Amino acid sequence: MTAFTEGVTDCVSAMQAGVVCISPVTTRFRKQDVPRLLELTRGVRRIVVCNDSEKNGAGEAGARETAAALWAEGRNVHLALIPRPEGKDKIDVNELVATRGPDALREVLAAAKPYPDYLLDRIPPDAPKEELDGLLEPVLEALVGCSAIKADAVLDAIAAKFALRRRPLAARLKALAAKRRIEAVAGRPPAATVPEIRVSGRQLRDIVADAGHVLVTSNARRLRAAAAGAVEPCDAPLFVRGNALARLERAESGGAGLLDASETVVFGYLLREADWVQVTEHGKQPVFPPKDVPRDLVAFPPAGLPTIDTVTATPVFGRDGRLIVEPGCHEADRVWLDRDPALQVGEIPACPSADEVATARSLFLDDLLVDFPFVGPSDRAHLMAAILLPFVRRMIDGCTPLHVVESPSPGSGKGLLCNIVAAIVTGRPCDCRTIPESEEETRKTFTAELIKGRPIVLLDNARESATLTSAALAAVLTATSWTDRLLGVSRTVTLPNTALWMLTGNNPKLSKDLARRSIRIRIDPKQDRAWRRTGFKHDPLLSWVKANRDDLVRAALVAVRAWIAAGRPPGRERLGSFEHWSAVLGGVLAVTGIDGFLGNLEELYANADVDGAMWREFVQAWWEARGPTETYVSDLHGLCEKQDLMVPVRGEGSARSQQSRLGRALQGARDRAFGDLQITLASRDRKGKAVYALKCLGGGSPAGGDETDATGGVDPW
Repeated sequence: MTAFTEGVTDCVSAMQAGVVCISPVTTRFRKQDVPRLLELTRGVRRIVVCNDSEKNGAGEAGARETAAALWAEGRNVHLALIPRPEGKDKIDVNELVATRGPDALREVLAAAKPYPDYLLDRIPPDAPKEELDGLLEPVLEALVGCSAIKADAVLDAIAAKFALRRRPLAARLKALAAKRRIEAVAGRPPAATVPEIRVSGRQLRDIVADAGHVLVTSNARRLRAAAAGAVEPCDAPLFVRGNALARLERAESGGAGLLDASETVVFGYLLREADWVQVTEHGKQPVFPPKDVPRDLVAFPPAGLPTIDTVTATPVFGRDGRLIVEPGCHEADRVWLDRDPALQVGEIPACPSADEVATARSLFLDDLLVDFPFVGPSDRAHLMAAILLPFVRRMIDGCTPLHVVESPSPGSGKGLLCNIVAAIVTGRPCDCRTIPESEEETRKTFTAELIKGRPIVLLDNARESATLTSAALAAVLTATSWTDRLLGVSRTVTLPNTALWMLTGNNPKLSKDLARRSIRIRIDPKQDRAWRRTGFKHDPLLSWVKANRDDLVRAALVAVRAWIAAGRPPGRERLGSFEHWSAVLGGVLAVTGIDGFLGNLEELYANADVDGAMWREFVQAWWEARGPTETYVSDLHGLCEKQDLMVPVRGEGSARSQQSRLGRALQGARDRAFGDLQITLASRDRKGKAVYALKCLGGGSPAGGDETDATGGVDPW
């Protein structure tokens, strides 16, 4: 042990009492003395600062400053207070030893408290609640960098002394630790070390090469700073995403995403990270970076910038099943983990037990989703698949389907379901967009969403008055990358598509192309004005999700870990175009004990494919009237008139115009099968008129008109 005293006589008295001692010969050490003190105390296991005990508090204030400086450098510092006799304004170490002997000094030093405990003791237990944030800040700052055991003990003491919840204290401590890391790594290099780029008398390719090196080198510092904590907009790290340059963005609401890094952005980075000069007969003159340099760097990002696909706020699993928990860039899995410092999931077991899996399942089914009126087990299983998808997305090759959250009426909880998925995955409610009416605007919307690199895209409130048909939406759901022109510039970008796509609507009508790319999540409260329901287990649910997000994220990670530990068994059900997705999510849900996965596809197809039902009715009547006989369109139009068939296709107007529309529809349905019957173009007569026939694919008589095909009435392939 080494003691620090205030004066020379105090130091001499302490040493005569057998205590190793150092003194600044005043109340406090100077700032420039700290490096020397660190050298002198190297290897010292315990430092006790014991200044004069004075009525004016000057000695104690100096002791606190000295302790703070040494504690910040990792020294184990304690503070000792000499009991001041009643009626005296001051007592020091020298007087204590002279009047009460060396043992009294040793007792005072032995009773010294660690620096954080000392700070906590100085706060009165009846301090006003509104002042506690400021009073506790020095205590929490002192805990940054100390051992986890010590920090836990002090946090417990704070919670007990002031009747506070421990979780907010732990969250604030993590935030202060992140701030400390930022201060350690985010500092710019001294001006003397800023690189210099000469632009005069050089080829542009050489200037671009130097600028690219500066951009990559400075980006390494920005990556470290961003991984440690906050990001300034003018100093955000750069990434390559697809064929585009992007930069990290943190919104005021706390969500992280990506923004397009334009030529203007790169110009600003180059301006700050290097000295640009031209050499003239008068010497070096400062200049701006040539405009062609950032233009080239945006078009051809330099090697060395990390490539990522998405930004996530929770620990996720990498391509190889490894759990990614460290904040920052994980280029092998193309993900930036912008982890919430308040999120604490603990250690996830490599092989979760049956009880741990059951606990995780119960948290989701018996707490989170217990009050949602799912129509069937499949609807609930598909919501669970939506929650788990962002955690395993890197383990899935290919695309993922559209998760259609629907109900019969407004206010049933569709938006809430989407928001709890987002709150678990990102820590905040989901940003939503409606689907524009024009395809051009729809493409622009999707491009804007995918540029952000966020894990969830929500398309809200599909119109119930019309069938939802969108070539852009159908394309993005079965594309691993998305190519489109950036709005306002003549530049085409190709972006990775790894998001969870969700759609909400009241009884939405989907086209065949969208139906086969979707899974259904239907809730039905079976009452009018469903938004007035009460008596929920957790109300408001979103607040409960935020308060219990640690446990919910942990439950999701445990479910996936259990599937990995079981050997990654694939799910049995398959969805065309999404085979790997159905294998992975079906396997995870099966291991977790959640059934119903892909069990309601027939209902989705039947409800979505009104057009298919109309064609099946027509084809069945055709077969009953004509069999496999070759038939003219005019004859089929007469059949439709007689039995009131294909009305939406034939439309209104004269018989000739209706027949023409039917002919065009038959041309479009050529070789398409409805149940066991296939429409074929048999031949054309001498005038070029089409002659159609039905072919029975079953080899005999087709199934009855009430029967449907194996997919439940829709040919989704």
